[in-house]
Amino acid sequence: MKLKRLHIYSCVSFTHTDAVACAMAITEDSLRAAEKRVDPMEELSRQFKEARSMLDELDAPPATAAGAAPGTPVR
Repeated sequence: MKLKRLHIYSCVSFTHTDAVACAMAITEDSLRAAEKRVDPMEELSRQFKEARSMLDELDAPPATAAGAAPGTPVR
């Protein structure tokens, strides 16, 4: 039987009249799932770069055939 590592985080807070306790168990599976999640800012940056690349391609001058005069259409 293989045992999985488990992290338990807890927090206790209290006032003169109330007390609150909170505990969270973190397993190896949840750590792996967190690593697979995409950071929204990284995703936004990736999408921006992709869009910028597409716009740059639209602005690029058309390719010419080898040896053809500039402005000659490529067939």
